[in-house]
Amino acid sequence: MAIITLNGGTIKTGRTEIKFPHKDKTITFIYPPKGPGNYEYLMNQIDQEELLRPTTAEILSLIDIVLQNPDEKHCGDILYKLRGCHLWTSTENLYTKEGIFVYDNIDGKIFDNEEELFKKLGKDNTIRFVSYGFKTGTQSVSDFVRNPYILAQIGEGLQEVVERVTSKLKEMSYLDIGHISGVEKAERFTVIDANWLSHGLFISGRFNGNDRGFSFGVNKTGKASAQK
Repeated sequence: MAIITLNGGTIKTGRTEIKFPHKDKTITFIYPPKGPGNYEYLMNQIDQEELLRPTTAEILSLIDIVLQNPDEKHCGDILYKLRGCHLWTSTENLYTKEGIFVYDNIDGKIFDNEEELFKKLGKDNTIRFVSYGFKTGTQSVSDFVRNPYILAQIGEGLQEVVERVTSKLKEMSYLDIGHISGVEKAERFTVIDANWLSHGLFISGRFNGNDRGFSFGVNKTGKASAQK
């Protein structure tokens, strides 16, 4: 076993663990990522290993670290996957007539029940709600980090990380949700990537789960607190 010191974090090889600060905690991702595969398949693999599913905020903190260490082989591999494929997150989306419930389903136990989500709203900070009317598509870094939907995805306290990630990848970002907004009800899943079609950082909350991508298990020990 060996410890590799990163600018801002560490990597422990053996069962490779990537540790880095996330909000007010230290979080540990298990490397290599699962995949490629669809959402259900990868999340089931993570569950079977008794790991937690990664939230959008946690994936963005990971991307922040790997962008600071692009020449390290593990970080380089993650960047390669980010630019060539999707990274699934456990931050799920339930579209309703009025807006979108956005919730961190880290153990797969939150179900797309609108009434139950509404009851927990404001009491459980893993569940947020955003009304329609926010900007979608290509937008500047400053607009992106203040976008109500992005804030619902990441919670408070991560805007600086998102701004840094977005600026390093490209000066524009892309938010993709518009194709299904305003529907009666639809459950969708979140992906992040940075390929050449995405105008820099690409976050989509409208995937149906069938696309192939990668995802990471998160060690329960030292798990970061739920999104604020």
